Amino acid sequence: MDVKKLVVAIMTVDRDPQYVHQTLASLFAADPLVHDVSSIHLVIDASDADYLQDYRHHEKLSFHPLRQAEQDRIADWSRHRRFCNNYVRCVSLPIPEGGGICVCEDDVVFRDQFVQRLLGTIDELETHTGTSDYCLSLFTDRDLEQDASFYRGRYFCSYAWAFRGTQCM
Repeated sequence: MDVKKLVVAIMTVDRDPQYVHQTLASLFAADPLVHDVSSIHLVIDASDADYLQDYRHHEKLSFHPLRQAEQDRIADWSRHRRFCNNYVRCVSLPIPEGGGICVCEDDVVFRDQFVQRLLGTIDELETHTGTSDYCLSLFTDRDLEQDASFYRGRYFCSYAWAFRGTQCM
């Protein structure tokens, strides 16, 4: 995949502590290629996005707070249902033709060369499997390097246990 066709969406909500600041710093520090992605969206589960005001100058970031009418409509929803709603908002963002989206929660710390490694994984996965329709979890709580039987390529492997969450997909 061409880096210019990659969209990054970060799901966020104003909470204590506000992890999103660490996540943004981590994303921009992890890989200079992040400046070449198509777009970076902050998808906010509230109509008030004042806690992100210090980032408004950043031309790479787009902000997507809830409209007040939508916030009023979902005000009584459970935290989990609101999370799902925000996730749907992320995957509904426009993606360039032939591109893809990486959806992250706002408490992620990115590893060095994140974008470069993601693109390498996508390239290998699509070449190896011949598919372009898939979900790729970019998180695990397991040490996969200890058991090579999970590997399906150099950069990707299969799950052999229960799915562990949507921290970064």
